[in-house]
Amino acid sequence: MLPTQRADCQARFCTAEDDVAATMFPFVRCAYLSSHSTATRHVHSPHMRSLLALFTLTLVPFAAAELPPSVYRDLQAKAPEVAVITVTSVSHSAKKREGDVLDTVTLVAKVRRVSRTRRHLHKGDFITISYTHVTHSQSIAGPSEIPILSKGQTVPAYLTFVSQHAFAPAAKGHSFDTVK
Repeated sequence: MLPTQRADCQARFCTAEDDVAATMFPFVRCAYLSSHSTATRHVHSPHMRSLLALFTLTLVPFAAAELPPSVYRDLQAKAPEVAVITVTSVSHSAKKREGDVLDTVTLVAKVRRVSRTRRHLHKGDFITISYTHVTHSQSIAGPSEIPILSKGQTVPAYLTFVSQHAFAPAAKGHSFDTVK
Protein backbone atom coordinates (compact mmCIF):
# COMPACT_ATOMS: atom_id res chain seq x y z
CA MET A 1 0.00 0.00 0.00
CA LEU A 2 1.32 3.45 -0.91
CA PRO A 3 1.77 5.93 1.97
CA THR A 4 -0.99 8.17 0.60
CA GLN A 5 -3.39 5.32 -0.17
CA ARG A 6 -6.24 4.70 2.27
CA ALA A 7 -7.19 1.12 3.07
CA ASP A 8 -10.93 1.79 2.71
CA CYS A 9 -10.68 3.49 -0.71
CA GLN A 10 -12.21 1.62 -3.60
CA ALA A 11 -9.41 2.75 -5.89
CA ARG A 12 -5.68 2.29 -6.10
CA PHE A 13 -4.70 5.94 -6.43
CA CYS A 14 -5.88 8.31 -3.71
CA THR A 15 -4.11 11.43 -2.60
CA ALA A 16 -3.36 12.90 0.79
CA GLU A 17 -6.20 15.36 0.13
CA ASP A 18 -8.58 12.42 -0.16
CA ASP A 19 -7.30 11.17 3.18
CA VAL A 20 -8.02 14.56 4.80
CA ALA A 21 -11.48 14.67 3.24
CA ALA A 22 -12.20 11.15 4.46
CA THR A 23 -11.16 12.16 7.97
CA MET A 24 -13.57 15.10 7.92
CA PHE A 25 -16.34 13.16 6.17
CA PRO A 26 -15.97 9.44 6.97
CA PHE A 27 -18.54 8.37 4.38
CA VAL A 28 -16.53 9.88 1.49
CA ARG A 29 -14.77 7.38 -0.74
CA CYS A 30 -12.35 8.13 -3.55
CA ALA A 31 -12.48 6.56 -6.98
CA TYR A 32 -10.12 6.14 -9.88
CA LEU A 33 -11.35 5.77 -13.43
CA SER A 34 -9.54 4.78 -16.62
CA SER A 35 -7.97 8.17 -17.25
CA HIS A 36 -5.33 9.57 -14.90
CA SER A 37 -6.75 13.13 -14.91
CA THR A 38 -8.06 14.60 -11.69
CA ALA A 39 -11.38 15.28 -13.38
CA THR A 40 -12.09 11.56 -13.50
CA ARG A 41 -11.63 11.04 -9.76
CA HIS A 42 -14.88 11.83 -8.05
CA VAL A 43 -16.82 11.27 -4.89
CA HIS A 44 -19.47 8.62 -5.44
CA SER A 45 -20.70 7.53 -2.01
CA PRO A 46 -24.52 7.21 -1.80
CA HIS A 47 -24.33 9.07 1.51
CA MET A 48 -22.48 11.95 -0.15
CA ARG A 49 -25.00 12.12 -2.98
CA SER A 50 -27.82 12.29 -0.42
CA LEU A 51 -26.00 14.98 1.53
CA LEU A 52 -25.34 17.03 -1.60
CA ALA A 53 -28.97 16.70 -2.72
CA LEU A 54 -30.22 17.81 0.69
CA PHE A 55 -27.76 20.70 0.74
CA THR A 56 -28.83 21.81 -2.74
CA LEU A 57 -32.55 21.57 -2.05
CA THR A 58 -32.38 23.47 1.23
CA LEU A 59 -29.97 26.26 0.31
CA VAL A 60 -30.79 27.06 -3.31
CA PRO A 61 -34.05 28.90 -2.46
CA PHE A 62 -31.99 31.23 -0.25
CA ALA A 63 -29.30 31.87 -2.85
CA ALA A 64 -30.39 35.42 -3.62
CA ALA A 65 -27.14 37.28 -3.40
CA GLU A 66 -27.33 40.72 -1.88
CA LEU A 67 -24.82 43.34 -2.91
CA PRO A 68 -22.06 43.92 -0.36
CA PRO A 69 -22.49 46.89 2.02
CA SER A 70 -19.52 48.65 0.39
CA VAL A 71 -21.54 49.03 -2.83
CA TYR A 72 -24.39 50.75 -0.97
CA ARG A 73 -21.96 52.96 0.98
CA ASP A 74 -20.42 54.01 -2.35
CA LEU A 75 -23.85 54.79 -3.86
CA GLN A 76 -24.77 56.81 -0.77
CA ALA A 77 -21.45 58.71 -0.90
CA LYS A 78 -22.10 59.60 -4.55
CA ALA A 79 -25.77 60.59 -4.08
CA PRO A 80 -26.12 64.21 -5.16
CA GLU A 81 -28.98 64.93 -2.75
CA VAL A 82 -28.82 63.80 0.89
CA ALA A 83 -31.50 64.88 3.34
CA VAL A 84 -33.70 63.76 6.19
CA ILE A 85 -37.32 63.65 5.09
CA THR A 86 -40.74 63.01 6.61
CA VAL A 87 -43.22 61.27 4.33
CA THR A 88 -46.47 63.25 4.11
CA SER A 89 -48.29 61.07 1.58
CA VAL A 90 -47.81 57.75 -0.21
CA SER A 91 -49.54 56.47 -3.32
CA HIS A 92 -48.79 53.28 -5.15
CA SER A 93 -50.31 51.05 -7.78
CA ALA A 94 -49.39 47.43 -8.38
CA LYS A 95 -49.49 45.34 -11.51
CA LYS A 96 -48.34 41.80 -12.24
CA ARG A 97 -45.73 40.98 -14.84
CA GLU A 98 -44.44 37.46 -15.44
CA GLY A 99 -45.26 36.38 -11.88
CA ASP A 100 -43.62 39.44 -10.29
CA VAL A 101 -45.55 42.32 -8.74
CA LEU A 102 -44.42 45.79 -9.82
CA ASP A 103 -45.49 48.50 -7.42
CA THR A 104 -45.11 52.06 -8.72
CA VAL A 105 -44.60 54.25 -5.65
CA THR A 106 -44.89 58.03 -5.37
CA LEU A 107 -44.03 59.75 -2.10
CA VAL A 108 -44.50 63.36 -1.12
CA ALA A 109 -42.11 64.31 1.64
CA LYS A 110 -41.13 67.36 3.64
CA VAL A 111 -37.40 68.03 3.89
CA ARG A 112 -36.38 68.20 7.57
CA ARG A 113 -32.62 68.62 7.18
CA VAL A 114 -30.24 68.88 4.22
CA SER A 115 -26.77 67.32 4.38
CA ARG A 116 -25.76 67.71 0.73
CA THR A 117 -27.52 69.21 -2.28
CA ARG A 118 -26.81 70.11 -5.88
CA ARG A 119 -30.36 71.29 -6.57
CA HIS A 120 -30.58 73.72 -3.67
CA LEU A 121 -32.90 71.73 -1.43
CA HIS A 122 -33.92 73.60 1.69
CA LYS A 123 -35.41 72.65 5.00
CA GLY A 124 -39.20 72.87 4.66
CA ASP A 125 -39.32 72.06 0.91
CA PHE A 126 -41.85 69.50 -0.28
CA ILE A 127 -40.46 67.02 -2.78
CA THR A 128 -41.84 64.09 -4.77
CA ILE A 129 -39.94 60.80 -4.89
CA SER A 130 -40.96 58.18 -7.46
CA TYR A 131 -39.69 54.62 -7.85
CA THR A 132 -40.75 51.04 -8.54
CA HIS A 133 -40.75 48.35 -5.87
CA VAL A 134 -40.67 44.80 -7.29
CA THR A 135 -41.82 41.74 -5.36
CA HIS A 136 -40.23 38.81 -7.16
CA SER A 137 -42.02 35.47 -7.41
CA GLN A 138 -38.64 33.72 -7.02
CA SER A 139 -35.39 34.66 -5.29
CA ILE A 140 -32.99 36.52 -7.53
CA ALA A 141 -29.46 37.82 -7.18
CA GLY A 142 -28.96 41.53 -7.10
CA PRO A 143 -29.61 44.66 -5.10
CA SER A 144 -32.26 44.78 -2.42
CA GLU A 145 -35.58 46.36 -3.30
CA ILE A 146 -36.36 49.93 -2.30
CA PRO A 147 -38.81 49.75 0.60
CA ILE A 148 -42.28 51.26 0.45
CA LEU A 149 -42.33 53.97 3.09
CA SER A 150 -45.34 54.85 5.22
CA LYS A 151 -46.96 58.21 5.89
CA GLY A 152 -45.31 59.90 8.87
CA GLN A 153 -42.00 58.03 8.57
CA THR A 154 -38.88 60.17 9.04
CA VAL A 155 -35.84 58.71 7.28
CA PRO A 156 -32.52 59.71 5.72
CA ALA A 157 -32.90 59.98 1.94
CA TYR A 158 -30.18 59.47 -0.67
CA LEU A 159 -31.65 60.91 -3.85
CA THR A 160 -30.93 61.94 -7.40
CA PHE A 161 -32.67 64.79 -9.21
CA VAL A 162 -35.21 63.96 -11.94
CA SER A 163 -37.05 67.24 -12.59
CA GLN A 164 -38.36 70.25 -10.67
CA HIS A 165 -39.06 69.02 -7.11
CA ALA A 166 -39.05 65.39 -8.37
CA PHE A 167 -36.41 62.94 -7.22
CA ALA A 168 -35.55 59.24 -7.40
CA PRO A 169 -33.71 56.95 -4.98
CA ALA A 170 -29.94 57.00 -5.57
CA ALA A 171 -28.78 54.04 -3.44
CA LYS A 172 -31.16 51.28 -4.53
CA GLY A 173 -32.60 49.35 -1.55
CA HIS A 174 -30.67 51.48 0.93
CA SER A 175 -31.85 54.88 -0.30
CA PHE A 176 -33.85 55.40 2.91
CA ASP A 177 -31.39 54.21 5.54
CA THR A 178 -27.71 54.68 6.24
CA VAL A 179 -25.40 51.72 5.67
CA LYS A 180 -22.79 51.49 8.42
